Amino acid sequence: MPDQPAVPSVPRFVDRHIGPDAQAVDTLLSTIGVASLDELAAKALPAGILDPLTSSGVAPGLEHLPPAASEDEALTELRALADSN
Repeated sequence: MPDQPAVPSVPRFVDRHIGPDAQAVDTLLSTIGVASLDELAAKALPAGILDPLTSSGVAPGLEHLPPAASEDEALTELRALADSN
């Protein structure tokens, strides 16, 4: 099964976002001597503040939350709420 991003691609957001590409992330990780961003987080953050994840990839107790909305969906919902005021 191919890897799928947790959040669907949103071109409008991506066009505005300047972040590292995969090569830059690989360079960063190899420079500091870790194999992954998860390993970096585990080494950089105190274990007491990290939430364990369930097999579905969410923190325990948060399984009931609805799926994340896209940027366009969130903006539509926020506009509707604002219009109702």
